[in-house]
Amino acid sequence: QQLFKTKNVGTDGLALDIQRGRDHGLSPYTKYYNLCNAPRSINSWSDLSPLMTPEDIATLQSAYSSVHDIDLIIGSLAEKPANQEATVGPTLACIIKDQIANSLTPTHKQHPADDAVANYSPARFLCDTAQLKQVQRDIFRLPSETTNNQIVPCSQLPALDLSGLRDAKV
Repeated sequence: QQLFKTKNVGTDGLALDIQRGRDHGLSPYTKYYNLCNAPRSINSWSDLSPLMTPEDIATLQSAYSSVHDIDLIIGSLAEKPANQEATVGPTLACIIKDQIANSLTPTHKQHPADDAVANYSPARFLCDTAQLKQVQRDIFRLPSETTNNQIVPCSQLPALDLSGLRDAKV
């Protein structure tokens, strides 16, 4: 309810998740539903009827101008559970299943850049692309002196070193 609470003020966790999805360029809910549930698809508000309660559909209609604007996190959380044993709807079930399968199955070949990229942090990426002078080590968390997420000069973060790739055979 009050994520990252400081001085009696909290942050709305769901609003943060919506914004993160937009910041990361996630497609709308309908794209994921259609991908996961083909040949069934959502093309209109009425297509949501088997998936969500009428109250939830009405709320979505008041918040979004088109069914194709629904944020992934909102649409997937509004879905009824996929079956009696499920706690999530069909879209989240599909995404979770794919994520687990991808994490358990190595799908990439060893590439010479893997070691160089493994040491390149998101914080250093921000330094390099946003011309920052300093940043917290974990950019996905608020900076804090007490949780080992202090703001540090960008020069203290490992830079991306691709010099070893010049002679690598790919």
